[in-house]
Amino acid sequence: MDTDAALATLDEGIRWAAAEHRLLRDEATALESFGARLENIEPDVAPRPSPEPGGIRMLGPTGSDDDHLAAVRDAYRQTVMSVDHYETEYGEPFEQHVRYEFGPEMAEALEHGSSLPPPVYRRLRTNVADAIERREQVLELLAAERDGLQEIRTALVPVREKLEDIGSCPLEQWTTAALCAEYDQIETFRDQCERLATERQCTRQEHVQARSALPDRTVTEEYMYQPLNTAYPGLAALAVFADRLRETAQELRIVLFDRGSLPTNRDESKNAPSLVDNLT
Repeated sequence: MDTDAALATLDEGIRWAAAEHRLLRDEATALESFGARLENIEPDVAPRPSPEPGGIRMLGPTGSDDDHLAAVRDAYRQTVMSVDHYETEYGEPFEQHVRYEFGPEMAEALEHGSSLPPPVYRRLRTNVADAIERREQVLELLAAERDGLQEIRTALVPVREKLEDIGSCPLEQWTTAALCAEYDQIETFRDQCERLATERQCTRQEHVQARSALPDRTVTEEYMYQPLNTAYPGLAALAVFADRLRETAQELRIVLFDRGSLPTNRDESKNAPSLVDNLT
């Protein structure tokens, strides 16, 4: 992968992180709307007898008990199951999706129950709040992921420009002073790549720990970046640029050595292989 391809992959990573953030934001908003609808639906109280010819029929306070349950189902379909991406991302029936969001017991109660008793209603309200909170946690991770990739891209664009500038003219035609200045700039960029890679790796570890605390759906690099050729576009781009910077620094040292102006040797234990190792 060359530097252009590395930046293109980085751009794709930024777009995928932003897209996933939008999807989850839509889902959180839909769940909030569902929760608001629930506030206008009352649970069923203990059934009371209502005389009917030939016997006793059990009714809720305002009609059949199933009216409240039907209102919950309709509200769920009209909010949570109506996000634009529902069919492409889920495409599953009511009971299956409720099972995914709130667990098998709630799915059974809402799909096959005959009433909406207060314990089920209260548990549903709690489930909705929990589902919103889980998405808010993932949204924070996605925002940090998107911003982290953008920071790397912003840092690498001038590096690419510098590499292109140095490669535009044979080094033998540069003055010694110009070569020394370019060498210093390349070394500064190398240090910057090392710093960004270290920060990126620390951020990844923090995200892994944060995701492990989430009870259901999590967003991993492998999941989010499936369409890309790497699960770690930020580190992959840094590794590619570190390689090019190391090669360019070596080329500059050779020319400067021939002119008797070899710069102070850099600790070559700090180079691209350490960045590549961070990908694992």
